[in-house]
Amino acid sequence: NYWQVLNAKDYGIPQNRERVFIVSIRKDIDDGKFGFPKGFPLELRLNDMLEDEVDEKYYLSDKAIEGRKKTNFNQYKLENRIINNMEVHPTILARYEGVPTLLKVEMPQTVKIRKLTPKECWRLMGFTDEDYHKARQALEDRFYNGRDMSNSQMYKMAGNSIVVDVLEEIFKNLIN
Repeated sequence: NYWQVLNAKDYGIPQNRERVFIVSIRKDIDDGKFGFPKGFPLELRLNDMLEDEVDEKYYLSDKAIEGRKKTNFNQYKLENRIINNMEVHPTILARYEGVPTLLKVEMPQTVKIRKLTPKECWRLMGFTDEDYHKARQALEDRFYNGRDMSNSQMYKMAGNSIVVDVLEEIFKNLIN
């Protein structure tokens, strides 16, 4: 058995997601040469994972921002959870309600605060947009008869997943 803590940001994805990975190789075929992949410099930033156009429902209203300042900002130190688009995103969580990471978006003559879309969360897990659309369609067909009922399951699936790019690097080393 081999184990190591790997971080997604060391394998090309702008998310600070540390996870323990364990690889077990049968004793009769293990030559003792397996090693976990070495990380490489991060070239992408959160901005590279963002959608070009985002529905207004993801933006916090001025009223919501003021309400959060009075309650959640102090209670949960939410001000430390607002990031800009050039940073590395904190760990995507399976539960996206409550106190999500918020993105500060600089717009002409204003600054807006929003949460990530489910598709952006899937991108931060290394999935393609095609993967996202297939999963969303399967969810809607299976449980909602073709209607989009909620984003919560898409957020949950992203947060419960493993970053694809990290697994690919592990598999490359395992095969070699």
